[in-house]
Amino acid sequence: MRITMRVDVGRPLAETLPLRRGLRAALPDLATDLARGVRERTADGRDVTGRTFPPKADGSASTLRDTGRMVESFRPVRVDERGFVLAPASRAERRKAALHQLGRGVPERRWVGVDTRQVDEAVERVATAETGKDER
Repeated sequence: MRITMRVDVGRPLAETLPLRRGLRAALPDLATDLARGVRERTADGRDVTGRTFPPKADGSASTLRDTGRMVESFRPVRVDERGFVLAPASRAERRKAALHQLGRGVPERRWVGVDTRQVDEAVERVATAETGKDER
């Protein structure tokens, strides 16, 4: 005897749950908030681990703001459904950022990046966006 079972699951899951739609809506705000956090932490003179930057050559505190362009232009430069890229806006400012990050010709100041708290908050926001559950 042969038994055949047929299951009609209805509409595709992506149409039933907000999944990608929710994530797509959340990513621009998440990227903007993470970039703002990097700018604010750097303005306070702290690196990605929260430690104070090494002082400038003259002994004064470093906030990586000689002109302000490199840090102030740090923002989302690409956001799509798969994720986002945060970086200074221009090629020249990205080059300067890399020199500071890697310590090439200047003291190493790892300012680009997110800390554990920011990662945890981002994961929570993505999970909330993916499931469509409201944060309460």
